[in-house]
Amino acid sequence: MNESGPSSRNACVLHGWRGTALSVYYGLNGSSLTGFFQPIRRAQVLCFSDPKIRLGFAKAFLRGAFKSIKDWAHAVRLADNAFFSAFQRATGALEEAHDIGELMGIEGSFRRDYYAAWERKLPAHLDFKERNRRPPLDPVNAMISYGNSILYGLAVPPLGTAGLYPDVGFLHEPGARRYSLALDVSETLKPLIVDCAIWNLVGSESFSKDWFEKTSLGCFMNKEGRKGLRVAMTERAEKVFGKGRERLGWPESLWTHLKLLSENIAASVLKGQPPSSF
Repeated sequence: MNESGPSSRNACVLHGWRGTALSVYYGLNGSSLTGFFQPIRRAQVLCFSDPKIRLGFAKAFLRGAFKSIKDWAHAVRLADNAFFSAFQRATGALEEAHDIGELMGIEGSFRRDYYAAWERKLPAHLDFKERNRRPPLDPVNAMISYGNSILYGLAVPPLGTAGLYPDVGFLHEPGARRYSLALDVSETLKPLIVDCAIWNLVGSESFSKDWFEKTSLGCFMNKEGRKGLRVAMTERAEKVFGKGRERLGWPESLWTHLKLLSENIAASVLKGQPPSSF
């Protein structure tokens, strides 16, 4: 990270961690466009720029993600000894990780074990072999990709409202055209909202092959399928966070959770100290 501009000037530009992929601007006085959120955003960038503090935040997000995966395993009653052995290895390795690259390697390895548990338990006719994306190649992967994209999108507005840069994450590397902090947040929720919704649909045989369109480019959900998965995700959100009035197509309880989580992140970056888990 580079800071340019003497303290007598009105602005400071932070840049350089991914070439020209992302630059962040904040004012040195209260007249900038960042206004009220200036201290939060400055603190967020400085937390990211300190390797030790960034690693602490990244571990907090990954602990939350792993806890959600464990809760998924109990909720769908499909985990086996191989899964729990992999879970124990991953949680132990997480605490010993010394940098972000090592942490991402642990996360990636456990994700493969996680989806291997899916492969062992899902009906063979669904043709799920492994997690694939861009494009998804089978109905289950199509549902995972679409559900994840929805949850990622829902995480963005509350982060901005809390005064944070949605594109400056801790676990996921900031980069052009993506909100890496929203990716961090959605990791903690995907197993409980997206994955459980998919397993509920599979277990109750509540989805149809007509939800999907297979082409030479991959397997994609059509309008009917996308609607069906959103309904299942809404039901899961209500079960996890409680029922309530609807706002923008989603339960108010989910928005409240995202708001409180975003505010927790903002408070933590202002302190320069991550919590044990998000």
